[in-house]
Amino acid sequence: MRSQTDLLPALTARLAPSAAYQLGRRPMRRMRRTPIAAARRAQAESALRWLRVADSAEARRIARATGGGLLPSLRELARYGWLPALGHLAVEVGDAETAQRAAAALAHRAEEFLLHPATSPSADILRDALAYRTAFYSTMIQGRLALRAGDVVAAERDLFAALRAPRARILAESGPYMALAQDLLLADRKETVLEFLRECRGFWRTDDGRLTRWMDEIGRGFVPYLAARDEWPRVNSRAPEP
Repeated sequence: MRSQTDLLPALTARLAPSAAYQLGRRPMRRMRRTPIAAARRAQAESALRWLRVADSAEARRIARATGGGLLPSLRELARYGWLPALGHLAVEVGDAETAQRAAAALAHRAEEFLLHPATSPSADILRDALAYRTAFYSTMIQGRLALRAGDVVAAERDLFAALRAPRARILAESGPYMALAQDLLLADRKETVLEFLRECRGFWRTDDGRLTRWMDEIGRGFVPYLAARDEWPRVNSRAPEP
């Protein structure tokens, strides 16, 4: 019987990006249910394989849709869902090259969003929201890479740089990406993380008391598991309670 790895080259050529992404989400969900670090890493690596398939398939799809030279539509550009997960999981398993490529792709995607002229107030809001959220993920992935390379100053700079741009409505609803804050907390940069959480209070309207609880736990010497509502599970963090 052929293994999943043996089937990947054939799947890369024919699987729809959304289907590959959904296959990658399965091991990500399993990561949330196991506290065992080795098992979480194995699930991260499995998810990453499928997200690489999705990324390759999407690049080919956009090239076909745009003729390889035209600016993709907002609808085309919005289909980037696996890129943040791709970069995040690559950081988790130590694949710095893939993580950096995902961060660069997200930054480029954010620039493409902003190249679209505003055709209506609602389209303007969508464009700016997508551009900001995409740039936010890119900056956070770069910060995580910097921290793993030993550059704490750059990691802290990236943590706050992502919050300096005008807030997107979508971020105010779902909450910010907390993986870099968690990494810094595990690196004993508690004051930096507390300041970041205080800034998040200014725009995150649906945190359900999490910011206050996290700050209280950090102040009492604990290391809480920081996770916004739509965030991916992490290998190198305390597993969330069931």
